[in-house]
Amino acid sequence: MNKYKLLAGVLLTMLMTTQSLAEVIAMDKTPHPGHYLKSLLAQYPYPEDILIILDLDDTSITSPRGQLLGRSDMFYHLLEKEQKAHPEKTKEALAESIDPLLVEVYKRVAVVPTDEVLPGVLDDLRERGIKVIGMTARGRKIANVTQQQLERAGIHFTDTGPDKVFKLSGDRSIKLVHGVVMVSHGNKKGETLVELLKQGAFKKPEQVVMIDDRQSHLDDMAQAINDYSAKIRFNPVLCTYLETQPEFDKFASEDELLEFLHDWRQDPEVNKTIKEDPYTQKVINQCGNVFGRNKRFCEALGGMLQAP
Repeated sequence: MNKYKLLAGVLLTMLMTTQSLAEVIAMDKTPHPGHYLKSLLAQYPYPEDILIILDLDDTSITSPRGQLLGRSDMFYHLLEKEQKAHPEKTKEALAESIDPLLVEVYKRVAVVPTDEVLPGVLDDLRERGIKVIGMTARGRKIANVTQQQLERAGIHFTDTGPDKVFKLSGDRSIKLVHGVVMVSHGNKKGETLVELLKQGAFKKPEQVVMIDDRQSHLDDMAQAINDYSAKIRFNPVLCTYLETQPEFDKFASEDELLEFLHDWRQDPEVNKTIKEDPYTQKVINQCGNVFGRNKRFCEALGGMLQAP
């Protein structure tokens, strides 16, 4: 992290205190969120009511180097394929159709923190009374397996008590599970935070620090905070972890997915997903045309679909 850039951001914030708009510190970037937070809170006095928000996929947790299953790139690739195949369906509906297969993947593939010091830094922040929460666009159906992944990666956020569901406008809702906000498909992170503050899930903070690997989420949060309260200082941080990793190979990720289904096909839960989940069956039915390198996997899985 560029310490001079951080100092400039802090000075800029001090100069902006008389403005009517919410204070937004110049966006920073880091591939190492744990090191960033450790350094950030040692650089200058932070307010007592500071709220730190971390995205999950490829910001807090990720796949080990060389494994594509479990990366957010894989989900967005699968979703893009479905959008092209079914333009008449909503993005939210298509994302939810993929979730049952992802649950089985997330349960079984390896997961690690993006930054080896992040688990210890989060523990230290909690011990110092600093509220730090996770926030993810994952669907609510993946809440339980998400908690399993975080536990395996050693990531623990602030304890927010029993699971809670909060209503948004219309028939939408979000879920708060052990310090993780399940924003769900189609909802915005900025809208979600503001609604949680309005409904008393968290005390209104003096400063919000948000680390996310997607610029759109940071921009949305900045706008939502500005519309909600000009007194909240916002510190956006773009996580560039994936820029340190090999470029995502969508074809290799599909190969890994097919191999995963083949290797785990006798597992009762995976077996049930193969035989009952429409999206998983679609992946298998298409694999003969797409996965020439894995013909034997296609034949074995295809045979399962035809069996009584």
